[in-house]
Amino acid sequence: MNELLWVSSIPLAYLLYRGTKVTYNDVIAYYKNEESDNLSDEKFGEKVKIIGVGGGGSAIVEYLSNKYPNRYDSIILNSDKKALTSRDVTNKIHLEKSDDFGCGSNTLCGYNLINDSVIDKLKSFINTDKKVFIFATLGGGCGTGSVKALSQYLSMKDLDIQYLLTTPFSWEGLKRTNRANETIEFLKNNNAKITVFSNDELLKFGNMSIKDCFNKQDEEFHKIIGLLFLEKSWKSVLSSNLVII
Repeated sequence: MNELLWVSSIPLAYLLYRGTKVTYNDVIAYYKNEESDNLSDEKFGEKVKIIGVGGGGSAIVEYLSNKYPNRYDSIILNSDKKALTSRDVTNKIHLEKSDDFGCGSNTLCGYNLINDSVIDKLKSFINTDKKVFIFATLGGGCGTGSVKALSQYLSMKDLDIQYLLTTPFSWEGLKRTNRANETIEFLKNNNAKITVFSNDELLKFGNMSIKDCFNKQDEEFHKIIGLLFLEKSWKSVLSSNLVII
């Protein structure tokens, strides 16, 4: 079982003091005792702004915006035009390059596709909202590279951005893992607020289809957003760069 690295002090610090291993499951179990299951749309008022970057980030945002249409206002970004078009999300930004395909494993491609035009569209989407959640699955080219650029372009003092990221399965190979880890370090160095989950944790769900596993992970993201948005007592945990390693 993976251990958690707490980058700064957290409400569960006493567990570390006792020498207890804190796992992803421990954290989720702890927060399930909070009020996340009882969060109603009325408590939110305005819809929560969520942004999906790349293929994986777009898939997460598509799930959340369709499962909870009254909760989220969504936009997705991707260089793969066919994949972008196929997503059932109203707001879309095509990250244009010389062709309509994805960036493959080229993170520099993803980074360079975030230009002033893209940022202007995102700022128009965000508008006056102060709290925004950005999703990306790390390891590939588009999402992995683009979130690095977003952490620089959108680093405004009056904007609270939380990056919810996933790292590749171990079997996907060291290259994808290294790309993901490099981006995580880049975001941390830019003082981005990040929460990173390992896809290996999906194996704990046992005999389920991969689609159902990802849906369960998306539901955990939904609960995290709810509690963060309502500024529950554990906001400091995720805001202080909780990373699963």
